[in-house]
Amino acid sequence: ELILTTERPILGSDLSQDVPMLAPAASRAGIGKYGCVPLRAQERTLGVLFVSGTDERALSPSDGATLAIVGAQLG
Repeated sequence: ELILTTERPILGSDLSQDVPMLAPAASRAGIGKYGCVPLRAQERTLGVLFVSGTDERALSPSDGATLAIVGAQLG
């Protein structure tokens, strides 16, 4: 919901802690880091692109910028 109201990318390093309802599935899959960006078209937010990963490397601001570009292209 936050991504839809702020319309800004969100990057995180601990999905289980940040989104408790996903904790069981994230733990089983070994998912830690994640990123969410709005999918926008013609000044409207249509949805959210969510990506996640299992490696130790945190998503960087550059990764967030890349995700925002992808979100804009998909929207």
